Amino acid sequence: MHPAWDYGIIADIEKERTGGLRQGRAARKATVMKRFGGKTVLVTGGNRNTGLWLVKKFADEGARVFMCGSTAGSTAKGLAALEAMGVAGVRAQACDVGDKAQVGALMDFVAREAG
Repeated sequence: MHPAWDYGIIADIEKERTGGLRQGRAARKATVMKRFGGKTVLVTGGNRNTGLWLVKKFADEGARVFMCGSTAGSTAKGLAALEAMGVAGVRAQACDVGDKAQVGALMDFVAREAG
């Protein structure tokens, strides 16, 4: 198990879905949103596939989300895809994570924007 993942979230959602206190979908979503409200998340590779899905999920659950793609073009395409899905407020910057200088610039960007 990767230490960066909080598998407790998945267990909590499954518990609410299958047993115990039955809640409507909106109530369950509101409960989950509280876990990421006020938190900052950075998704590398957030411009497509699983990364794009993660950006959407974290944003839906109340996180302040930052994402990057390896190029400016791929990052812009990811932001456009998110906007088409109704996800707003995601901040993005291109970053090749294999380039130490670009990673440093991305961390500076996130720190500056997140406050």
